[in-house]
Amino acid sequence: MVAKQPGPNEMVPAIVKEGKTVKDFEPDFFIVSVAHGQPKGSKDYNILKNYDFPTLNRGKAQTRQDFKDYIKRHKNEPA
Repeated sequence: MVAKQPGPNEMVPAIVKEGKTVKDFEPDFFIVSVAHGQPKGSKDYNILKNYDFPTLNRGKAQTRQDFKDYIKRHKNEPA
């Protein structure tokens, strides 16, 4: 892959690999191991606590009322 060249009045963040700014890089550079984000002492490995919101492109479109109902259902749960 090649980093995008910025146009006029545009900023593109630099890609730093091994302490140097590079233009060419492998796509694997963006893979992040989720296991590295898990706290050591935590026994709760369930990342998604609430997954009952209607999913996109799965039968019916989401509405504002779906969002309101979801918030009401989970308002007493910790963030």
